[in-house]
Amino acid sequence: MRPSQRYRSVLSVAPYGRNAVSRFPDPLCRLTMPVGLKCHLRAIGCGTASRTRYRLFAHDLFAHEMTQRSDDTLREVLEASPIGIAILERDTGRRLFANTALAKILGAATPDDLIDRDISETWVNSNDLERAFSVIQEGRALVDFEAERKHLNGSRWWALMNSQPLLFEGESAGILWHTDITERKLAEEALRRSEERFASVSENLPGAVYRRVLHTDGSISVPFMSSRSSEIFERESERITQDSDHLLNTMLPEDLPLYIEAVKRSAENLTPLDVEIRFPQEDGEIRWSHSISHPRKLENGDIVWDGIAFDITERKQAEAALLEANLHRDAAIESFSDGFVLYDNEDRFVLCNTAYRNSHPMISEIQVPGEKFETIVRKLAESGFYGNSADEIEEVVRERLERFQSGQSFEYRMADGRWFQMNQYDTRDAGKALVRIDITERKRAEEALRESEARYRQLVQLSPDAVVVHRSRKFLMVNPAALEIFRVREERDLIGKPLADYTHPDYRAEGQGRIGVIEEGGTPKRLESRFLRADGSAVDVEVDAVLIEIGGEKAVLSVVRDISERKRAEEALRESERRLADAQRIGRIGHFHADLVTGRLEWSDELWRIYGLAREETELTVDFALTHMHPDDRGHYLRARDVAREERQSFSTEFRIVRPGGEIRIVTLESQPQFDDAGEVVEVFGTAQDITERKWAEQEVIEAKEAAEIADRAKSEFLANMSHELRTPLNAILGFAQMIEDQTLGPDARERYIQYAADIYGSGNHLLAIINDILDLSKIEAGKAELDEHDLDIDDLVESAVRLVRMRARETQLGLEVDVQVELAGIRLRADQRMVRQMLLNLLSNAVKFTPLGGSVTVSGRRNEDGGLALCVADTGIGMTPEDIPLALSHFGQVGRALDQSFEGTGLGLPLVRSLAELHGGGLEIESAVGVGTRATIWFPKERVVGGR
Repeated sequence: MRPSQRYRSVLSVAPYGRNAVSRFPDPLCRLTMPVGLKCHLRAIGCGTASRTRYRLFAHDLFAHEMTQRSDDTLREVLEASPIGIAILERDTGRRLFANTALAKILGAATPDDLIDRDISETWVNSNDLERAFSVIQEGRALVDFEAERKHLNGSRWWALMNSQPLLFEGESAGILWHTDITERKLAEEALRRSEERFASVSENLPGAVYRRVLHTDGSISVPFMSSRSSEIFERESERITQDSDHLLNTMLPEDLPLYIEAVKRSAENLTPLDVEIRFPQEDGEIRWSHSISHPRKLENGDIVWDGIAFDITERKQAEAALLEANLHRDAAIESFSDGFVLYDNEDRFVLCNTAYRNSHPMISEIQVPGEKFETIVRKLAESGFYGNSADEIEEVVRERLERFQSGQSFEYRMADGRWFQMNQYDTRDAGKALVRIDITERKRAEEALRESEARYRQLVQLSPDAVVVHRSRKFLMVNPAALEIFRVREERDLIGKPLADYTHPDYRAEGQGRIGVIEEGGTPKRLESRFLRADGSAVDVEVDAVLIEIGGEKAVLSVVRDISERKRAEEALRESERRLADAQRIGRIGHFHADLVTGRLEWSDELWRIYGLAREETELTVDFALTHMHPDDRGHYLRARDVAREERQSFSTEFRIVRPGGEIRIVTLESQPQFDDAGEVVEVFGTAQDITERKWAEQEVIEAKEAAEIADRAKSEFLANMSHELRTPLNAILGFAQMIEDQTLGPDARERYIQYAADIYGSGNHLLAIINDILDLSKIEAGKAELDEHDLDIDDLVESAVRLVRMRARETQLGLEVDVQVELAGIRLRADQRMVRQMLLNLLSNAVKFTPLGGSVTVSGRRNEDGGLALCVADTGIGMTPEDIPLALSHFGQVGRALDQSFEGTGLGLPLVRSLAELHGGGLEIESAVGVGTRATIWFPKERVVGGR
């Protein structure tokens, strides 16, 4: 083969610059070789937007030109090629030819230095060499073969190789072109790492990362959606990217117009898209999504949003729970029948109920939340609310402040005559709760008695949460939200500093331990912590952390969310619940809510205390309260309830409840039913207040009034009796004395006058006895009676008393017996002799007085089982009924039947005996039956018995 033919064959198949970076402007262009030869380059395909492949074609004109050149000129063409070229023997792989470009690539001084070298020393991987050489040996073309190669100095580079079979100097060979693609491979590796880093971060952000495109034809596509979409929307990311309308079709219909309008506004103005949307789930739950993205317009007119969507369902639920708790609190306080007002620990007004405002209309204009108590009082005083003059303002303010600070209850009267009691209680947070009770009725009763790297960074920047990447527990990277959290100006203020320096001491150990678990590959868990800011303040945060890899090294990515607002909302909710519980505990008022559709009943803690029941041991149902209501009150309650429901109004009622131990309590109920469109009751809420003590107090007032009336009647009866008892002996004394003085019967009626004198003496003694009884009883009641104690002989004591009444007993033909048991012999009684004799005389006198002719009176003594002593006077007289005995034992009390039969007496005998016995530590017992007789027993404690057993 002639040289010209040989080189023409080579050039006709040589790819020039294949896979090279695009540097030719047109798909078909003319190329002038360094030696003046001309050829055409034609684009044969496109890889990416930055790469275009070209192939050199030798047209007939070019081939003809080649035949006109000498062999030296053709060799010069190959030598001048900027592409490294080698011609290898097909069987051995030995280099037959190498140009200067290849020598330069491999680091050889001249092409001749490569001719005899073993080609394997410039290959890194022997497998790659075998694959390439096998193609040449088989006489096939090697197309776009990439392999890592070595320079002669040992350094590495990447080569893009193509080959064609040919005859060279009469031998079968293959020509191999070499293009250095090391820079492209490095760029591809950097791109791969960047994309891996972006994917790692986007998949570990708390929200779903997405890209949405609005095309110029009006269509919308979602080319990217991270896998976290399944957690937020319960839809796989592949389904969303395949069907761009899928999310729109699954939104809550009410939110779709809002979302479309927000997207339209963002597209028109290129402003950020920030919108909250609801998505119904398959189980019926509604999930909230907060989507944030920034738009940008491409050269072709498309608008692209790169953004992130967060699940904010828990936040929305917390907000709803706080709102509902406040509504329940307000409803419960509004249902109080008494006025209620609350001040905080700085004496600032917090709230009051309608009952309080209605009772004082002027106050509602002055009491504004946050207003100090002193300011409110001063404004009221300046308006004359307290009935004061302008000169008395300071005095009134001082007096009201003293009462408020002392915490004492006080009462006041309105100009319209109504009376109120203001009770003040300290709350657990040092505030003050005032309960204003209408005590008008009580006063009237008393008146009667008295809460890619660029894309990756953009997504992180968009995140409203702080994103912190740390390695070796030191800050490595932060986003702007993190700067805000830590209150620093620039990243360098944090980068390289220990994470522990910005963690609150109370949370430092837990946080470091959690990082250690993650660094060791443990399962990441959400953590609540507290961080320290650069200004020294603290911030409550929620941290999600995950292990990632950056630059081939492990690091921890933490998403830090400021939960201060949520913490405040939770604290506000707890505070609201505490205040409500305090208010209910103070007022002994519990609230309830009954859902008649589901049958569910809810009670507050105070209501459980009122009923004396344990929450954990009791299952509530709608009709549960009826089972603890007093049986006699159920009918009244049910009638009142049914009437209220028929008239569609609230109702109030009182009833008794029976606690598990049998204790009876009195409860007042304020209930408000709720109706559906059909007029059916669907739920009921209200309050129940324990008013037992108030009811007892009212009953005590009534009983005291009745007792006073009884005492007044007894006094009148006593005076009526006394007038007779005193007047009779006095009249006798005066009459007989007058007759003796006037000698009415003449001077010789000495015996009759002696008899009159005896009558005067007897009447005087009777009058003296009455007076002594009155004086003794008065002295005992005044607590001034004193005992003159001696050891008394019982036989003598009884006999002396019997002797004094024996004569009268004989006159009435009564049998009077003294029965002192033998066992009393030698026993003495330590007592006041006069008082014991008086007790016996009173009992004996009563027995003789109320025993008709032919009856008998018996006196006996005995030892009791407890060692005490009993003296008994029994008669066979007219007797009394069991109902008469308490009256006979009362002061000035007399049994009506005795008066009807004209028996004399003051009604002091038995009460005096009982008082004298009690003065000795003993007592009086009465047993009686009408027509049978009466048995009166005086008993003394064993401490007063001397001698005997």
